[in-house]
Amino acid sequence: MTAALCPKPGLALRAEGYEETARACENANPAPDLNRLKIDKALALGTAEELTPQERCLMMALLAHLDVQATAYGETSVWPGSARLCGLLGMGESTLRRLKGSLEEKGFILRKYDRMNRPLKGGALDLKPFLLRVDKLLAGIGHTENDERSRRDDLHSERYDHRSNKSTKAPTAERPIGNLPTQISERTPEPSATGKSTSPSPEEEAAERILPGITQDPLKAAASILGEKKARRLWDWAERRHGSSSLLALAIAGKSKRVRDPAAWFAWFATSAQDVDLEGLAAEIASAPVPIMQSSDPLVARLQTAFAESAGEGAALSYLSRAEIIEVDDRLEVRPTGRLAANRLQTLHHDALQRASRQLGYSAAIVRTPDNLGFPLHKGDGRPDE
Repeated sequence: MTAALCPKPGLALRAEGYEETARACENANPAPDLNRLKIDKALALGTAEELTPQERCLMMALLAHLDVQATAYGETSVWPGSARLCGLLGMGESTLRRLKGSLEEKGFILRKYDRMNRPLKGGALDLKPFLLRVDKLLAGIGHTENDERSRRDDLHSERYDHRSNKSTKAPTAERPIGNLPTQISERTPEPSATGKSTSPSPEEEAAERILPGITQDPLKAAASILGEKKARRLWDWAERRHGSSSLLALAIAGKSKRVRDPAAWFAWFATSAQDVDLEGLAAEIASAPVPIMQSSDPLVARLQTAFAESAGEGAALSYLSRAEIIEVDDRLEVRPTGRLAANRLQTLHHDALQRASRQLGYSAAIVRTPDNLGFPLHKGDGRPDE
């Protein structure tokens, strides 16, 4: 590659034909009849002489993130992220950068940067140069619509004679004259006969348990979990590739605490479903602790909520759910029902309890009783007999 100044922000070295490619992309749009079949044919059959195997693999990974329907509105950029591409293709970042530069030099992609000279978030790689060349690549390999139509017409017009003796005359009638009797059933076919299952799959049942109502309108659920734009790009593609498993993955993306970015995680599932443990994640959600039950006493409920912020919902459920809390002036007397709960509130969770009490304007004191000590109290000092 020849070093050249980039007319736009970014520190990457550009090839000699970069500016020409960029101007061509500004003044042209992909064909309106562009579809996934044409893109796959052009890449698989039309780029063998131009691209190396690694470059073709990278183009396949980039095109897998492209929403073909959105190209009609000018959305031709993708941003899967370098770390994700390195993981998918099994290569280092230096190799990935070299392949990106080579693809740009050959006129297949454009790299874009923001004002801080970083890859443009949401559209760092523009695939428009390749999309504009799809029709030309198909014409070069003879896979245009006219070629396909003429090839189909030729197949229909040919007649094959598989007789071993070609000199034998063909029979004058190759089938009986007249219409053969047919049996017509007036019974409505069962759902199983039409290819539709009569009962939901195990994945659909698990998804319904995690997120009730998701099977009624999956697209609406995907829009609420992934966002409308990403739902349009990801849901149909994932459903075509993985069937009912994609519904379970969508429910997990919306409910699992392990998933920080539902859209990114669901896109990873759609690309690498074999690496995702859907059953384990679904079981983890099913066995997750339920939120603490608020007490009917407003003061106890407020203390439980404040305590859970520091110590966690599990501690609040275990140690305060059945405790007796009495307000004495500016102090809260907490009387746990068990010895373990009293010990933990006095030692391990002492600071969390005091912090929660101060949020409510009180100080807290643990009161020991026969129930939480296990033996009688000495009168007066609240301590056990020596």
